[in-house]
Amino acid sequence: MRESLTYDEIVHSEEGINHLQKHTFTADTYNPPLIRELQMLPTALRIVTERLFANRLITVLLGALLSALFFFVAYSALIYFWEKPTFGRTIMFGISLGLALASRVMLLPYMGAAVLLLGFVKKWKLPSLRYVGAALLISLLVIWATYFFRWEVVIAKGGSPGRVSQQLKYFAAAQKLPVLESGLNILENRPLPLGNYLATMKNSFLRGMQNTAKPGWYELVVNVLLKTPIPLLFFTLLGLWKLKKSLFIVPVIGILAVAVGTGMESRVRYVLAIYPFLAIIAAIGIRMVWRSQIPLRGRKYGKLGVGVLLLWYIVGTLASFPHFVSYANELVPRNERYLYFTDSNIDWGQSLPDLASYIAKARPSNVSFSYFGRDNGNDHGLVSNRQWGSYKFEEICAFHEIALPYDGERLVAISVSNWYGCGYSKEERFSKEKIVHAVADSILIFTN
Repeated sequence: MRESLTYDEIVHSEEGINHLQKHTFTADTYNPPLIRELQMLPTALRIVTERLFANRLITVLLGALLSALFFFVAYSALIYFWEKPTFGRTIMFGISLGLALASRVMLLPYMGAAVLLLGFVKKWKLPSLRYVGAALLISLLVIWATYFFRWEVVIAKGGSPGRVSQQLKYFAAAQKLPVLESGLNILENRPLPLGNYLATMKNSFLRGMQNTAKPGWYELVVNVLLKTPIPLLFFTLLGLWKLKKSLFIVPVIGILAVAVGTGMESRVRYVLAIYPFLAIIAAIGIRMVWRSQIPLRGRKYGKLGVGVLLLWYIVGTLASFPHFVSYANELVPRNERYLYFTDSNIDWGQSLPDLASYIAKARPSNVSFSYFGRDNGNDHGLVSNRQWGSYKFEEICAFHEIALPYDGERLVAISVSNWYGCGYSKEERFSKEKIVHAVADSILIFTN
């Protein structure tokens, strides 16, 4: 992939090695370890010696797509398990559920919502509780295996007095609540099976509660519509019309309901688990038209229409290469995507090679670059006056000065995420009217 490392890749790569070699789970306390372990397994086993290759190929694909696949397999196994629980189906559902819940923390509420909706559709004709219990036990063992069966405390000692756990301890002592106080002491001092996983759930849940800057309920839905290919949307609507009551639409509704209802940040990567289900529904829509089952006049044009839409899909995909992170469908003006999206919906720090190519053509004497990312620009020929890769807000927003052996005018480059997040978009000299070019949709160029 002709893109630089995305914002999260470096820390996840390092943490994946720590998981596999040291069995430590401290860097990312908001997600389970499975994806990072799979990401770095080839490197740890020395199957892949070029670490950059492992990072580019596996972090993005496994981190986003494999977790969606695990969820899809788990939900499909749930349907068969619910229909007729057997020994084999119980094992299959338990393993697939464990893999899903060990890959992304958000898949737990997604699966919970899907189960509730599926129960409503099936009128709560539940499987036998012994099978349900066995499946849940298997899933917990699978999750625990990703932590190498370590026993850990749920609440880490120390830290700020403002931590929720510390506040709860003060509250329990002040109100003389011995049960709560005893429970907190156990979680803080006694290692437990799945202690790391329970701590991850705790951290993610509390972070979500403390996030007060929540987007409007519609923003995520709009972003999904704008970043999904129009042919896929059209075929999905056809498939829904044919299916009417499909079990495949249940998880789509559940995922979007959880994401919107909890005020989740409007990043499409958080709801990628809907796309395997949309693809199946779309395939049913294509099959319906191809077999002339659609009750419309002019059926002979149905196959031609399918062919045109599929060609549209293919051409649109090829035209986006290699900038799939910043992809948006034709409803968004091609040169104005930065006005509609931010963060990982368009700019995740992936466009350093494109900036280097632009500089080679523009030949400026100097570039001041505010970069949203942690990759090393020096590796891409962007030699800075200071170190790359900081995770501190002020240093991410600050400008790198890149001196160049050319005689052209000085340029300013700002990552789209920094343009919004650091407040540069509100400055007159960096207003949208002053933008002279958008490199790979994600880095804005200004004259200095």
